[in-house]
Amino acid sequence: MVGRVHAPVPPLPAEDHRCPSCGLAYAELTVEAATATVAEASAAAAAALTEVPPHRLRVAPDPGTWSPLEYLCHLRDVAITSTIRLHRARTEDRPVAEPMLADLRAQRFRYAEADPAAVLDELHRAVAGLVEEIGRLGADDWAHTVTRFPGEERTARWLVRNAAHELRHHVADLRHAGTVEIVVRPRAEADVAVLIAVLRDVRRRDGYPLHMQHDLGDWLCGTPVIGAWVADHGGGVVGHVALRLPEPDDPVAALVGEPVAVVCRLFVARDERGKGLGERLVRAAWREAAARGLRPALDVLTREAAAVALYERMGWQRVGEITHTIDGGAVPAICFAPP
Repeated sequence: MVGRVHAPVPPLPAEDHRCPSCGLAYAELTVEAATATVAEASAAAAAALTEVPPHRLRVAPDPGTWSPLEYLCHLRDVAITSTIRLHRARTEDRPVAEPMLADLRAQRFRYAEADPAAVLDELHRAVAGLVEEIGRLGADDWAHTVTRFPGEERTARWLVRNAAHELRHHVADLRHAGTVEIVVRPRAEADVAVLIAVLRDVRRRDGYPLHMQHDLGDWLCGTPVIGAWVADHGGGVVGHVALRLPEPDDPVAALVGEPVAVVCRLFVARDERGKGLGERLVRAAWREAAARGLRPALDVLTREAAAVALYERMGWQRVGEITHTIDGGAVPAICFAPP
């Protein structure tokens, strides 16, 4: 995906890793069970792909998340990379393995534009090759190791377990990416009219934005932003967030004390709340700020208990308090920024 930010290379899971998401525990996974999981991966991916509507195949559900087709390409890469690493562990003395750089591959090689049938065939052959390589390991080979970065030495047994985990986990990610009900994407001009209607209902029922004195369209789009995103539910937008640079005298920026981007204009349609859309929208803005070397920050009225709870749940920290003057009255607000 053009413009995607490459995440730092994450550390390798430990030899006794237990995945907090799917619950798979490496120490409890036998080589035989891991090999069976690997062997089933291409069929599992093909089955997951049948659940993805054609129009969603190349669409990422959130900024920074892969589309189903990109996940399919990554599954193929996992099988190929695992085969090569396992072969080298078996035939070389503590070889040093290159990191996969998965985000870079997805962008540079345009995985979202790939032919899914061709990738499925490549995945099938890659999985077969990995199973064949596993079968070549003898009893004395399982303790052989590979190293990636300093301190990351892993055994051949770990390589098989990790391949099984990656393949199983990302098949589930593929399915989720293609079937999640609501997508977070950049705002388009065509979204504005619907967003204004959503915002009008939010204001009528919640009184937000409290200090809005002008046209809703001007409040939504009148301030220059460096990014804006919407929550899209089947072609209808139901939420919004924007990211802007601070004003010269912006109190939020003064409290944070470092280059910031201000998260603003966040709202979700009343009927769509409770689905985690607020967090997904904020994370889209957060990611963009980080890509620009800026720390995201915002202020929220103290009385907005649900919004305060959202930022605290995300792990954002209170960096101070400010007071807005609205209709001649003092209205306290809390400033938040991630650690």
